[in-house]
Amino acid sequence: MRTSHLPSVLLACSLPTLLLASACGDKDGDDTSGGGADGGATSASPCADPEYNALAGTCAETFFAGCFDPAGECDGTVDIASGSTTLTWANGATVETTIDYSVPTSPVANTTITSSSGAVCATGVTKTNFGGCASQTTYTRTSDGAIQIWCTQNDGSMEVVCPGGEGITVTAAQARAAGECAYGSEAEPCVIDY
Repeated sequence: MRTSHLPSVLLACSLPTLLLASACGDKDGDDTSGGGADGGATSASPCADPEYNALAGTCAETFFAGCFDPAGECDGTVDIASGSTTLTWANGATVETTIDYSVPTSPVANTTITSSSGAVCATGVTKTNFGGCASQTTYTRTSDGAIQIWCTQNDGSMEVVCPGGEGITVTAAQARAAGECAYGSEAEPCVIDY
């Protein structure tokens, strides 16, 4: 069991799943968000600062807003045999990823992102060595069918193409910093059971 800011159990296959929300949270209590009265991030939060979090204020950060609402402690489980992962927050929000190995040389990760009320916010399909990317994830938002594409390279850099065609490119270091801000102000990093 381990605590993770970045649930690497999504196997680099679905790194974009990590970057779903906007403010910092830290299970170990070293939250640097500067917390507001409600415990959420303030404008002084490094997660709200584009110099620290290159995805702050972009569609990469807001694509799941209004639906995906993780809060509280998070428990994660990984099925070592299949690579499938389930992240579940205390309020019931989940991220579930299953791996389809029907083509052994090109496994596909299927992700379902669900709100605390059980509504499916979005689904994602991740393919490796696809579209000029080491892994490419295409998310489809359930509410309106909008598409967002994450292209991750082997060095950890990535490009996010948002609905409407806006592109955001981040280095590997920027992606790691953004990952520290992945869960939102109400959600804690996940404790992963392997």
